[in-house]
Amino acid sequence: MPDYSIGDFVARKSYGKDVVFVISDIVEDVERSIEEGERRERYVLKGLTVRLVADADKDDLVKINPKVAKLSAERNIYGLKRQRFFNQLYKSINLFNIGHVRRRGIPGKVLHIDGSREFLNSSMAYYKILGLNPVGVYVDEPEQPNLARSLLSKYNPDIVVFTGHDGLRKDATDIESFGSYTYSRYYYQAVSEARAYQPDPEGLFVYAGACQSYYEALISAGATYASSPARVLIHSTDPVTLASRIALTPHNRIITPKQAVMGTYSGTKGIGGVDTRGRLKLI
Repeated sequence: MPDYSIGDFVARKSYGKDVVFVISDIVEDVERSIEEGERRERYVLKGLTVRLVADADKDDLVKINPKVAKLSAERNIYGLKRQRFFNQLYKSINLFNIGHVRRRGIPGKVLHIDGSREFLNSSMAYYKILGLNPVGVYVDEPEQPNLARSLLSKYNPDIVVFTGHDGLRKDATDIESFGSYTYSRYYYQAVSEARAYQPDPEGLFVYAGACQSYYEALISAGATYASSPARVLIHSTDPVTLASRIALTPHNRIITPKQAVMGTYSGTKGIGGVDTRGRLKLI
């Protein structure tokens, strides 16, 4: 059986190798260690192109060639995703017109807080493709509630995104318990802090969550949009697609949930919310 190290690219045999992960940490499985009388380890995994965090035993892992993994990720993020995004964008019932944005108005200001450095970098690249100049800040998921208000006060955005990784635990029996999710409680707390800072939904658009997040709790905390209604995986750039659409839609237009998620990989199963106004300020 091969040895594994932090930073290795792997997939899980039990899930048909459906998702490529990076090993982010290796921790002792205390329960199994006691049970079997020798140290057993669990491998903490973070999705390479999806915002999923998971864990696995060593014998469930298989290594993925780093060159293959990185090439696949680059093509996925910078090729197919961009093409699909723009195709959907131009087909969307005139929610906004990129060619006229600079002449007609000022896009909404985006503050993007991400628990993944890699995903934050790719997200910033996508925003800039659309001519947006967001503020991007890397903050570990558990720290996002602690820094939410100070970052909002510092940058005063129209749109804030709280994202990173998340996951519904494999052994979860109650999807209405924070204990069933890896990071949903922190997104919930971050949203609560954002709403304490700005209670008016018209004053601040809030997105929160990642793969399989506790959607209902995030909405109840005051998120305008959140993931994941059907507990599905969302792509690393899905929050960017959503935030960009809100930022570039004129404030006198209402965006429905179906319109808001056009161009995302996960669609309405992955991201949901309520009717909201665009944040493009017309001039």
